Amino acid sequence: MGITPRSKAEKRRIIAVVAVLGIALTFFLLNQIPTPHPFVFGPDRAAAKIAESPQHRSWKVTHDYGTLCAQNLSIDELRPRGNALPKVLHHAFYDGAAHHIEVDFEDLSNQVDAIKRHIPEEYQLVFFDGIIRVYTAENGDKPDDVIARTQQLQELSGAKTLINGIRIGLQQGFGDSIGEALGIAARFPQEMHAKLFEEIGWRIGHDDDIDASKWYAHVKSVPSHADCSLAEGMTRGRILSLVLEDEPWWDPVASFREQIPNRCQNDIDSGIAEALLILVGDQPDAIETMAAELPKGTIRANILERMDSRVESLDAINFRP
Repeated sequence: MGITPRSKAEKRRIIAVVAVLGIALTFFLLNQIPTPHPFVFGPDRAAAKIAESPQHRSWKVTHDYGTLCAQNLSIDELRPRGNALPKVLHHAFYDGAAHHIEVDFEDLSNQVDAIKRHIPEEYQLVFFDGIIRVYTAENGDKPDDVIARTQQLQELSGAKTLINGIRIGLQQGFGDSIGEALGIAARFPQEMHAKLFEEIGWRIGHDDDIDASKWYAHVKSVPSHADCSLAEGMTRGRILSLVLEDEPWWDPVASFREQIPNRCQNDIDSGIAEALLILVGDQPDAIETMAAELPKGTIRANILERMDSRVESLDAINFRP
């Protein structure tokens, strides 16, 4: 008995079933990822999923969520997503979104207008930084061009400084070759060096084990007035990496701290304070838990004082709940 050929209608039904199963499987897999995808989760459900994350991971999940929203939604859809999140996570969300927006450098004026219309005022600066990040990542080896483009955007946006966009763009665009990144950073104006070299230090600490020998090797290419900034960034990057991997962080940082010249101790402590604030924000209970890894005494008191000062500063507005 021969096999009866399937009818066209039956083939269409099979194709439809396979398509539905494929879509269902895709949504199931997306649902298993810690970061909520905006195609699967609305604002409130996404916020609820992020709330399930361990406290020390919530900033990273939120930052990645902001990235996905910027890549898949229009700018006018971002504010409802941000509004659904706790205030303490707003900066992480908007920062993630800001550094993954598409930029049309031929239409900057309209892009600035859209940011001012759709993004809360206190987070607009990270979007202007995001624009410069894109330009610097592509053109950072031409500092004069970067500075000229930055001045243009400052005039359009009213931003006083866009140094964060330059430093992140330089690290992202050239950080795969630390030697090249350090050389380019040194060609920018001296007043930018502290932030530029701190960010490259973050890349070193994030990508590799924190090791004094690496600082001593790289610091040969760093102007002397910025060498402690490199150590600060290495500290910040390594702490964030270790905590996200659920690894103890104080012992390797303490070893690094002891091997770096004493004149850099305050910068290293600043890197510790900044890393802890990024991880937990202005949440006293969480800060106390993170600080428990620090030795009692002068070091802990100094770092907690720096965190308090950072929270009280105008720059810390994004950490407040």
